[in-house]
Amino acid sequence: MRQVKYQLIMKIKLVALLVLVLGGCAGQVNMLPTLTQQSHLQVNQGVVVVRILNASAYPLPFNQLTLTPENLNESKDIKPERLISLPPRIDGTTVFSAPINAGRYALNSIRAFHIRGEYMYSRWVSSDAKFGTFDIKPGQVTDLGTIIFYPKPQDEEYIETLVKLPEPQIGEVLDKYFQFYKYDKNTILTWNTDEHIEEHQALFASVAQNPITYSARYLAPDNTLYFLGKLGVIIKRTAQGDWELDAVDTIFDLKTIAQNKKGDLIVGGSEGQLFWKAAGSDWQDISLEHDFQIDKLYFSNEDSIDMIARLETELIVLRADTNQQSMTWQELNKFSSDSRWYNMRPSDKNITNDSHRKAKRISGADLLQTAEGNFIIVRTQFIQEDPVFFNGDVETFGYEADTWEVFMPEKKPVFSAIVNSGAIKIGIKKSGFWSWSGRTTYRRYVNSSDSWEEIVTFVYKCKEVDVSYSEHCKSSENNKVYFNFLSLPWFQNDIEGIAVVSFSDYSFWSGKSTYETRILSTGDGGQSWTDTGKSLPMKFCSSIVPEVKELLLLSCDGATSDFYESLNNGTDWIHVRQHENF
Repeated sequence: MRQVKYQLIMKIKLVALLVLVLGGCAGQVNMLPTLTQQSHLQVNQGVVVVRILNASAYPLPFNQLTLTPENLNESKDIKPERLISLPPRIDGTTVFSAPINAGRYALNSIRAFHIRGEYMYSRWVSSDAKFGTFDIKPGQVTDLGTIIFYPKPQDEEYIETLVKLPEPQIGEVLDKYFQFYKYDKNTILTWNTDEHIEEHQALFASVAQNPITYSARYLAPDNTLYFLGKLGVIIKRTAQGDWELDAVDTIFDLKTIAQNKKGDLIVGGSEGQLFWKAAGSDWQDISLEHDFQIDKLYFSNEDSIDMIARLETELIVLRADTNQQSMTWQELNKFSSDSRWYNMRPSDKNITNDSHRKAKRISGADLLQTAEGNFIIVRTQFIQEDPVFFNGDVETFGYEADTWEVFMPEKKPVFSAIVNSGAIKIGIKKSGFWSWSGRTTYRRYVNSSDSWEEIVTFVYKCKEVDVSYSEHCKSSENNKVYFNFLSLPWFQNDIEGIAVVSFSDYSFWSGKSTYETRILSTGDGGQSWTDTGKSLPMKFCSSIVPEVKELLLLSCDGATSDFYESLNNGTDWIHVRQHENF
């Protein structure tokens, strides 16, 4: 009874705090309605449009933007103007447009503000005077282009930085997202004359060349390792261990890349961005329409590419022949959230097709190849639900690799993913809603027995020694201390491996958590772990790159674009790629 009462009080306090926060914000700013087909501009209003691109590892999109009028201090009735974005896609990009009173303005801040159940998430990033000003004129459009959020590393801290895109495509956002709004392109406005333009250009170039997070890794047939960064940047580690920088002409997230044995490359991602590079040639832009999201590219054979792309309520499987002069995509199959697959085994059509199904948003798709066959995993959620926090359905289908005919598998795959990690394969099974522990489980593939063995995620801690992890404590279940892998464990052979893990301790009464990072080792294939006492080369550099077999490669993904190598399992570290200090 006391616990129920305590939870009720906490909920009441949270609601009261939320009302206070929202009420305070609403009282201090004017909340502007998003531009719609029903919007009617007042005589003294123009339209402002801007796009925010999140180049950080922070997962929640920036969905609020505040502008400060030049005459803010003239009257208590004059307030900053706050725009709300269109419903965001989970690709780091948000779009804003709203009618606004004429005048001169400056960018005040951007904000990520999200509510999930009883929890509220809020993050502010402020602008500075160097960002400049812009004018709103009656009946005209002011396009502020794209503003990039980038947390610039400095020692062990971050300087939260907003960066202007140096050469914005004026009118692009309105043409893509607000096609109903008709305007005169000859009178469109943008930022006022800026004496810091060269500084903006230099800062953008530095930000682009120093991505602090990667959306995907890919090991090519020639053992080149690709890291897909933000702003169209691709970092390459060659088979010889050399580091190179490549890029395609886009500012949007790249999510998937593929290469064949001839050296042909294709890369794609958000807003239909798609680029092709034949071996020995330059990149060609072969992008789709902007409302496509490209989830997966792979070579089904040396001269044929398969692509998984999605619209809001449809998932489309396409194939192209690379020998053709111009790449033409043939549709092999389509998943519609309200009617399912159209290329499906006849025996399964009555099971899966349902005329009463409601249309849902396609949140994403993954491919999984196992000994049992090929599977595609599709995530959907109701359109009215917040896309930021996925709370939808996950469905698994089998498919024939040649024809892409889909069928209902007799048995679903055990693992969510199977990946190479150094010398072995690891199977990953994410916890489901009804999981008792709520923890992801890991298995190691054993070639000799064609079986999967558990990789444990705990050690035994002696009560007498605060920081010692020992096998002498196994007599008591209470001595188990669980940890989380900060990246996949890496194995130098079948049984010997290294892992970077975090231990956490949460105090209910203080509400504080403590985190401890350790480097552990195993000599029995992950059935037990021992603290090595070794240290990471830098704080937050904790992501082991599992695709590399010959040595231990560490990425500072999420913190900087630094990479470190170790030839002795983390005893010594070599700084092989350095984040530019700009």
